[in-house]
Amino acid sequence: MTETQEYIANIEKEELQIDKYLGMVFAKCADGDMVVNGKDGSVKRISHETMEPCENWDTIAQFFYEVLTDE
Repeated sequence: MTETQEYIANIEKEELQIDKYLGMVFAKCADGDMVVNGKDGSVKRISHETMEPCENWDTIAQFFYEVLTDE
């Protein structure tokens, strides 16, 4: 396995940890942040720098409303 392939494999493992911890990643932002649909129905934007939520919505409907209305 090349160094690049190892790096990609490590990145994929890190992203799977977010999937298992919070829910399903269904979008990635241009800055590298991930948008996760939580197992409890909530939506969180996870910072690519800290791996902590930087924005929260109680439901996926609230998330899409804000995205579509650009508020």
